[in-house]
Amino acid sequence: MPLYTCIADSRTSDEKRERIAVAITEAHCKHTGAPAEFVHVFFNDYLGGASKADLRIAGNIRAGRPPDLKAKLHAEIVARVTEILSSSPSRVNLLLQEVPAEWAMEGGEVLPTPGSERDWMKKHWSADEEEAPAHPATQ
Repeated sequence: MPLYTCIADSRTSDEKRERIAVAITEAHCKHTGAPAEFVHVFFNDYLGGASKADLRIAGNIRAGRPPDLKAKLHAEIVARVTEILSSSPSRVNLLLQEVPAEWAMEGGEVLPTPGSERDWMKKHWSADEEEAPAHPATQ
């Protein structure tokens, strides 16, 4: 969690899908401080209909972040996707939906409220894995 579901034209290349997934992950981590391990980006093919959008994205994110942060996250994702697709912002639809943190799980554990990720990672990171990754916004 977060979970970003992207609905792309079936002709969108795998290379562009990979670049979009990286861009969404980087933007999410940059603006929220959440570790990249929490971010999930999935693609489905759009097979027809009247929509003129090049990409539709539904992002489920944990609730509790300030409106200006969500606006910056939204703007960066749209800008980066627009660039990757050589499109225009009007052809990229992004909906950010908030869900309570206690509704989200990673590795069988309920996720923390926004801002508490670093402590959660220290407590739940497996002893066999490397040290929990640091992120400037969570230190």
